[in-house]
Formats: sequence, structure tokens, C-alpha cells
Amino acid sequence: MKYKRGWKFAAVLAAVLLLAVGLTVGVSANGDGVESCLSARGTAEVRFRIPGILFPEIGDGVCDPVCPSDAQGEPTERKLIPGGGVFGIRIACDGVLVAGVREGGSVGYDAGLRQGDLIVSVDGKKIGTVRDLVDAVTTSRGRPLSLSVLREEKTVSISVAPAQYEGETWQLGIFVRDNAAGIGTVTFIDPETGAFGGLGHAIGDGKTGKPLRIKAGTVTGVILDGIERGRPGEPGELKGMLRPGGIGTVESNTEYGVFGRLSDIPRGEAIPVAKPEEVREGSATVLCTLKNGAVGEYEVELGDLSARAGCTKCFSVRVTDPALLALTGGIVRGMSGSPILQNGRLVGAVTHVTVGDPTQGYGVYLDSMLRAMEGKRA
Repeated sequence: MKYKRGWKFAAVLAAVLLLAVGLTVGVSANGDGVESCLSARGTAEVRFRIPGILFPEIGDGVCDPVCPSDAQGEPTERKLIPGGGVFGIRIACDGVLVAGVREGGSVGYDAGLRQGDLIVSVDGKKIGTVRDLVDAVTTSRGRPLSLSVLREEKTVSISVAPAQYEGETWQLGIFVRDNAAGIGTVTFIDPETGAFGGLGHAIGDGKTGKPLRIKAGTVTGVILDGIERGRPGEPGELKGMLRPGGIGTVESNTEYGVFGRLSDIPRGEAIPVAKPEEVREGSATVLCTLKNGAVGEYEVELGDLSARAGCTKCFSVRVTDPALLALTGGIVRGMSGSPILQNGRLVGAVTHVTVGDPTQGYGVYLDSMLRAMEGKRA
């Protein structure tokens, strides 16, 4: 009898173990709830507990994914820390950007180069800096060069023979640069990872506005030293200097904003993110830094809400706050990315100013920014 009872106990224990293993495998394979948690957060810990038996990796008897979900298994509201602080950006282009052409004639222009083109190789050799291009042109001594150029995400091949202008060294007759810098406003920070988004639009090539292809980027602090007020026909701007050193990295430059990661996660209360359909016309507030290095909150009115997916100008923003109007005249350069709050939720970011009326501008839904940050189609 003792042997039979012991055998039965062993059989029950084996069945329980198999059940636990089966449950574990089933949860990881069926993609119901846990798989979505894995894709959304990158990791998940699933625990089971069999009453009376405790396992290190198995815990509760019911699936308990350690990720944001409610009792019904639906994801909880995403919460992010609103930004409002000014940040600096230094980026290195993934190639050499054509910024303009020489007046009075340009062999580069005649051969087909245009402002906004990104030269990525010469005679099959990768070009990473202006110095690389200058060396290739100088050593050619007028020999035709084969350039590989990116233009609006398409590769164009151009053959051009350098020329000597006014007895100078061999040139293509174009102005080029391999980096860019500027200031903008942080829109949000993920309190768990330090990931951030800002600007609400791309760092563009200056002509087409298409996002610059970046090789590397650094986030810096900014010392604000003045405000140029906006006037009809003359957009204003925040004036400042980039601090030396870096406080984070830029990882992507998209038409919905610049995204990266901060070295230190700032303190702040995370608030829910609004879905586009939850945004309403009417009163809202924006957060931005204009003086004393402190983030201020100012009243605005939202209108002309777009229901179109992937919009870059999703709604209009009209500044109504007397204090903000007195300081800036409305929306100015450097305020791009200023987070917009409505009904206790983070709804989007200021992106553009109307040149003819600086009290008016546009904003983008936060949903579009988050999708761009995660590499999804907006």
C-alpha cells in the first residue's frame, strides 16, 4: 500500500510538473496577451504558482505577465513624462549634403547635382565628411568622377569633371556640409527607459524639408540668451548656445520628430497619452521654456482636427495666453516639440508656425510621434 500510494503521489507530481511546463510553453507560443506584451515592452516575465509547490521561474497557477495590463488582459494607458525643456542637437550626416551652388556657374550643377542631394560615394569609395569629398576632387586633377547621390530616397549616378575657378584648386562649384546643429523642445520622456521624442518634425535639408540621413547624433543642454519675437512675415526664434558635452544620443530623424535616449531620466510625473480620437477642439495648454531655464505652461486653442492617419499637421494651434504673446508674439522657432496637454493627457506637440500670423501654428498627434519612434507606419 505504501508503495502504491508513493507511486500515485509521484504520478500526480509528474502530471503537475507537465501541466506547469505545458502552461508555460502554451503561453509563450499562443500569442494571446503575453506575446503582445513582449513586442510592446521587449521583455516579459511569466509566473505560475501551483498550490503547495514553489518553483523559481514558475509561480501562480494563472498567467501573470509582468507588463502593463489590466485584469482583463488589455494594455493599460501608456504614460509618459511631458517635456517642455529646450535641448540642443548635433548630428553628423550619413554622407555630404549639397547646401548650394556657386554663383556664376557650377560644373556640379551642370552635371545634375541639386541642393538637398546627399553625396554618399565617389568612384565607389564611401564619402563620410567634407574632407573626404575635397580630397577626392583635388586628387582627380580634372578627371571625371562618378558620384553616387541619394535624392528623395532614390540613388542617382552623376558623372562630373571638376574645374578650376579663378586659378583656385579643383572644385565642383557647390557648397557642402556634413553636419547640422540646432535647438528644439523635448516633447516626452519614457520614465522607464529614458527614450525621448522632440521637435515633432524632421531636421531637414533646408530645401525639400526631407529628413536628413544621420550617421550619429548627440543631445546637448542649451543656454538660452534671448527671444526674438515673432511678427507677421517674420517668424521669431529662441536664441541660445549649445552646451559642450552630451546628455544623450539621437537615434532617428523622421518627419514626425527626432528620437533618442537620454543618459539620465529626469524626474517628473508621467501622465496618460491621448489617442487621436480623444483630442477635442478648444482649450489646451503647451509647455515650453522661455526664461530662467524653467518650463512654463501657457494656454492655447486647438482646432481643425484631422482624422487622417499619418498627418504631420494634424490640427491648428492658436496662442491665447497673454503672457506667452507678450514674451514671443506667439509660436517661434525653438518651440517645435512643445508638448500639448488637454484634460490631463499628453495629446501632441507644436510643430509649425504660420509665417503670416505667429499667433497661429500647427501640431502633430502624439500617436504619430510614438509610431515613428517605434518604426511603425503612422
